[in-house]
Amino acid sequence: MARSWLAVGCAAWVLHLVLVSRLFQRWAPKAYMDEPFHVAQTQHYCRGRFDVWDPKITTFPGLYLIGVVYAHALRTGSHLLSILTSQPASLAQTCSTASLRFVNVLG
Repeated sequence: MARSWLAVGCAAWVLHLVLVSRLFQRWAPKAYMDEPFHVAQTQHYCRGRFDVWDPKITTFPGLYLIGVVYAHALRTGSHLLSILTSQPASLAQTCSTASLRFVNVLG
């Protein structure tokens, strides 16, 4: 009985996270506040460009690796599911502003 309540609670939490993420994406579809700097930096890292750094950023560089790991995990999952879909997601899709925003929702 307790396991079923735990499963229901986890499912509700995940649904909540997805809904919050989608609502924010609808309200602010373009990069917001300091996102232009952080998303661009993470996208450089997604492409393997670890030599590029924006001097305006004061965030620890390692934090961008979380976004890179997330984007590459999405892309790998997309390739695994490509059996069911027409084609897997590109790195540009999995490392987009909308996709990277979900990392904040998770954390």
